[in-house]
Amino acid sequence: MAKDIEKKAVIKILQDFGFSSSEIPEEPQKGRRADIRATKDTQSFLIEVKTKEDHPEFTTALKKTKDLEIVPYEKQLRRSNTFGKIIREGVRQLEETPDDAQSFKCIWFRAIETLFTDAFDFMKATLYGTRHLLVRDQSGGFSHATCFYFDPNEFFKYPSLDAVVLDNGRGAELSVNSFSRRFAEFRGSVLYQLFESSRALTDPLKLEDQKEIFVADTDVSRNDKDAVIKFIQEKYGISVNPFEMKSMGAAILYTPK
Repeated sequence: MAKDIEKKAVIKILQDFGFSSSEIPEEPQKGRRADIRATKDTQSFLIEVKTKEDHPEFTTALKKTKDLEIVPYEKQLRRSNTFGKIIREGVRQLEETPDDAQSFKCIWFRAIETLFTDAFDFMKATLYGTRHLLVRDQSGGFSHATCFYFDPNEFFKYPSLDAVVLDNGRGAELSVNSFSRRFAEFRGSVLYQLFESSRALTDPLKLEDQKEIFVADTDVSRNDKDAVIKFIQEKYGISVNPFEMKSMGAAILYTPK
């Protein structure tokens, strides 16, 4: 199976960076399990690997293609319910895995660029509920900014999930959950430091400190847009108007194996 190949690839990547990593045996009679346990410097990580096989919408479109045919595949750059379901299932597998080592919990999306172009952006929109804002500051000037956690998002829903690795097969990036119960601890982990040293890290609070984004780190319902806007305006002393990015197109190119 393709997923078995990708699990082995993730294990090899981790081993190359000095982690002791191995596949966790499945025990269907005892519940679901994560795919990999990795350890380094007394720290332990549970990792659930996801691949294109976990994306039924893409798989359905792929089956309809002919050899070397290009098929339009359009998605709006916002939270994806399909990706959200994949994340939910991954979190459940992580939470049901027996663990006496207080392991950090991560999902690793492997080879996501085989889904469609801009997959990183779509995934981040799902993880972080990003929204583009038209900003008016106290001097009356206008600018454009991105706000994390503005829209419904998966990281806010799952505080047991510490991070998600987005991997396109050529490189990987770590997206950190600042709503994680162990956020401060995870920031000191060897996995965080590995991606930070490679400049392949998305840490919302770090980006906020660098004044690159806004962060709606509030417990208000993301379905109450007025409450989220009020929070942002009071936190930063600005006026904002959210707007949606236009739909972005991609294509599936099916090449016979």
